[in-house]
Amino acid sequence: MILSNTSLLLLSFLILVSVMVQNLSHVISCKDCNLSKSVTFNENIVNITDSFTNLFWFLQISDIHISIFHDPGRIQEFQRFCNETVVIIKPSVVIASGDLTDAKDRNELGSQQYEEEWKHYWNALQSTHITNRTIWLDTRGNHDNFNLQSLDSPVNYFRHYSVQGARHPRSYVHHLKLPNGEIAAFVALDACLDPGPRRPFNFIGVLDSPELEHVERIARGNVNATYSVWFGHYPTSTIMTQGSQHVRDIIGQDKKAMVYLCGHLHQLGGAITRMYTRQQNGLLELELADWKLSRMFRLAAYDHGLFSFVDITHGHWPIILVTNPKHAQFLSPKEPVKRFSSSRHLI
Repeated sequence: MILSNTSLLLLSFLILVSVMVQNLSHVISCKDCNLSKSVTFNENIVNITDSFTNLFWFLQISDIHISIFHDPGRIQEFQRFCNETVVIIKPSVVIASGDLTDAKDRNELGSQQYEEEWKHYWNALQSTHITNRTIWLDTRGNHDNFNLQSLDSPVNYFRHYSVQGARHPRSYVHHLKLPNGEIAAFVALDACLDPGPRRPFNFIGVLDSPELEHVERIARGNVNATYSVWFGHYPTSTIMTQGSQHVRDIIGQDKKAMVYLCGHLHQLGGAITRMYTRQQNGLLELELADWKLSRMFRLAAYDHGLFSFVDITHGHWPIILVTNPKHAQFLSPKEPVKRFSSSRHLI
């Protein structure tokens, strides 16, 4: 029996709904919620001043969807982002959280990996000398994984046309030593299916047993980090794991993990413009709108241990991020919030 495209899309939608319903009780349950257990900061370390010594910032971009068939402006503006925006903001790190390429056919019904799309992505990075200006941390999304029989597939172009793919085919951690001697850990979570099905069957993320063990080792190994930023393509509600632990529990093993940055859902087609939440364990989960249609990116900062962020439409200036006092909606139990009382500065 040959299924129509409508039937395939309906089936994919039902699978997605099933997974989200499966996770719903975990999302809304409060019986195990004790935010005070998550506090790990020493409140007596540093008082907030007007010094930049204990401040660093970084950017996130997601769902770029570079296409050889549609909207050449995505590529052109992405080059501007690399060549102008990054140069002006001077971030310590730029996170590219998946769906770097579109990998869809001209009619947007089928899928395959197009090497030319990957070359456009790679050339944009190389022509703007981005790796000489910042640390570029890219990871895969489901579109980057369409039609891949294995990680060793000759069409797994992430290995050849990305900054991190050659060294880190899946999840990895990058440790950044800050000028004040502190260490910031950036953990990339790759939950792409292996093998990677064609669309529309490649939407949900899965951490299989080997990858699960690898990620757990990363989480437990971040003991020397002052800050730990987790990022990936999939929201945690769309990631399944092999075993009893939810992916949020695994991230929670990293005692310094305060935030998980992701993309993937494209604001549910624009229906929900701010897909932010604080999970039971105090973890802030912040989905970023896509570059594909919205041309959005995120500026985030740690200021004396306090995390703040703002989402921006590319090309809109000036960019203002108030880090002190930070937005009360995004307070985390892992932050040294008592430092507010001794602060005399707006930053």
